[in-house]
Amino acid sequence: MSAMIGDQDENMLSYMMDLQVEECRRRRDFCKIRLFFRSNPYFHNRVIVKEYVIHITGYKACHATPIRWYPHYACEACGLRQQRHSPNFFNWVSDHHCSGSGQIAEIISRDLWPNPLKYYVKSKASQEESHRRAGNE
Repeated sequence: MSAMIGDQDENMLSYMMDLQVEECRRRRDFCKIRLFFRSNPYFHNRVIVKEYVIHITGYKACHATPIRWYPHYACEACGLRQQRHSPNFFNWVSDHHCSGSGQIAEIISRDLWPNPLKYYVKSKASQEESHRRAGNE
């Protein structure tokens, strides 16, 4: 997943406060991913929802919240959306049909959501502190 996150994505993700995944298995397999953001310089939305139908061939996008870009960022967002050559978080959030959308949704719902600590990166200072404490025991 980290290979798909560029500098632009990191900055946008720094405003994300929460992530929720809901899976429904009643009539058909269905997955809803909710991303919660605090106030940011990119868009008005506080919640972005991506919905997927899960087929045997993978996740297929069926609905996405339209992004309400701030006027000063709308032109840049449009230009960045044209760069569809590789799946990334920015394209996944802003483009309902971006390539790799199903792959990103599957990683989030099957790996990131149930195992978030695996993706948590400790700061170097806290890693050094952990090593010092382990050495003192």
